[in-house]
Amino acid sequence: MRWADRFETGVRTVNVLVCQVRAARRDGLVVINRHLVCQLVLRRVRDLPPGRVLPWLAVTVLCGVVVVVLDVPAETAHARIPARGQDAESLEYLRAARARTATGAPKAVLARLARLTGASAHH
Repeated sequence: MRWADRFETGVRTVNVLVCQVRAARRDGLVVINRHLVCQLVLRRVRDLPPGRVLPWLAVTVLCGVVVVVLDVPAETAHARIPARGQDAESLEYLRAARARTATGAPKAVLARLARLTGASAHH
């Protein structure tokens, strides 16, 4: 499992860095699906250590930016996966990943987004 994690981490890291370079050339909102933080969550779910490089790189790349992780119930995420047609994740993994990350009620998430972005929250 560790060799697969290393390979997956390497591929994801390259993809994220390419996206970061492209995003640096633009103003405004950038949406990246599956950032390095997701890889760190995956490692926690798999009971693998975070390592040294990945946490450092995640913090370095994200320094000075606002990061928002949008959360949906595991069942909703699982139902959406076939529509992407790019990967497969078990419902058990999605539940475990969600349990290891923060969740919140929609109004609380909206209020937090408003604070982070300086926008006004409308319910």
